[in-house]
Amino acid sequence: MSAYTLAFAGCLVLAGRLGDILGHRPLFLLGLTWFSLWSLIIGWTNTPVFLSLSRALQGIGAGLTIPSALATLTTTFPPGPRRNQALAVFGACGASGMVVGTLVGGALGDVRPMYFFIGVGNGRGKKNSYDQELTVCVSPHPCFSSLDRLFV
Repeated sequence: MSAYTLAFAGCLVLAGRLGDILGHRPLFLLGLTWFSLWSLIIGWTNTPVFLSLSRALQGIGAGLTIPSALATLTTTFPPGPRRNQALAVFGACGASGMVVGTLVGGALGDVRPMYFFIGVGNGRGKKNSYDQELTVCVSPHPCFSSLDRLFV
């Protein structure tokens, strides 16, 4: 867990700047592909040392995606209550995902690292997976109508 978190946190600032220079879409796709590749490799890991090394390399992929996703949210939504709602949902999902991922991942990792194969499905070879993910996140969704009542 420490190797993943250290690599993830270490890449955030660098990935944000690279996204500004190279574009957020290519960096997001690179991070997603990198994360999926290492998820596949981790699933076949047999030694604890290789597992830690692979988790660190997987954390780099996650660190590449987060700044690009955040930049996409801030450029998609104009300033105002809708952007505030989107950023609140983004932050809540990230925080809860980190907590649940740590607890469940630790329990499953003790059994067998094959649960890492779940991460492979994130980067499957869809031509426009980035666009489809964005339409799910930024389209007027029924959950946003209920959030309107929370943030009024």
